[in-house]
Amino acid sequence: MKNIIEEFVAESSRDLDRIQTTYYCLKQHVLENNSYNDIFRTLHNLKGTCGFLGFHRLELLSHSSEDLLESIKHKRINDTSKAFILLEEALGQLRLLIGYIEKNHSEPIGSDQALIQSLKKVSQEKLLSSSKKPLELNQPTTQTKQQARTSTENPQHSRVDRRLEKETAAYLWKFLPQLTQNTARSLGRDVKLILRGEEVCANKATLDILRAPLTHMVRNAISHGIECPEERVEYGKPSTGTITVSACIDHNKFVLDVTDDGRGLDAEELKKKLYKDGFVQQPELEKLSDQEVYQYIFTPGFTTALETTFIYGRGIGMNAVLDSIEKTGGTILINSEKGKGTSFSLKIPAVPLASS
Repeated sequence: MKNIIEEFVAESSRDLDRIQTTYYCLKQHVLENNSYNDIFRTLHNLKGTCGFLGFHRLELLSHSSEDLLESIKHKRINDTSKAFILLEEALGQLRLLIGYIEKNHSEPIGSDQALIQSLKKVSQEKLLSSSKKPLELNQPTTQTKQQARTSTENPQHSRVDRRLEKETAAYLWKFLPQLTQNTARSLGRDVKLILRGEEVCANKATLDILRAPLTHMVRNAISHGIECPEERVEYGKPSTGTITVSACIDHNKFVLDVTDDGRGLDAEELKKKLYKDGFVQQPELEKLSDQEVYQYIFTPGFTTALETTFIYGRGIGMNAVLDSIEKTGGTILINSEKGKGTSFSLKIPAVPLASS
């Protein structure tokens, strides 16, 4: 667990550094939707990872920050200046919490409810009459703040060197059993997880790239794919659903397959949703094959969920998965059969591109 937390801190710090410039440009109203989506993806991935690590303060604050950013993007707020002040406070508090976790491998005792409530009020256009100072950790010290700040400023040469090491696929998915159990329980599902190919070796950097996509794919399989036990029995299936994650090397590609025996993708229902939400016009829909329709699940903002929860509903996650994979020069293939299940095959170079 110690190594997982160290990798989480390193990755989260890099992500927050990357979106800092994007955020300041956002304040100047010079960004397009892709830039909003980049910040969304970062917060979404952070929230998902926090869930299985048990960092609930980070999870709650990330979720509320997503809500506020979504309100800004869709121009639901009349006075965005106060919204940006609060968003900046939230990003600063996220960095402080991550800095504390780096030192102590746990979250500090305390709560961010005051800040979260402020974020929620502004998200609903109930703007605060006065801004509040950024919340600090319990009994903060100058030294704690400096550690939180410098944790993202150091060159991190030792971490870079570690990313060049070889690891087995077991390193990639050692968190999956707990993630699967927690997600299934929260959604009222019974799920069995099967892991294959844990002995397959790859560059550590390759496996690190796949961690966030794999996290989302498994959570997505449980929330969108696997039916509730009663529904499965009604369809003649075992009450317990199965998710299989397998790894292999194929022609210098690291291949990661995530397969579930759930409800599968319904191309006709997807078409209706695409048309209803304005993504595709009727003449175009009639020309699309099932495979072409499936590709729209990677479109930013498109979701089949009826509501937004901590796990799904924003239409961000699948786009984040595709973005991560394509940056490495990789691909994602989808195979699905209605009522039988869905399989996603992620392929990336065994040694990822330097730019990734």
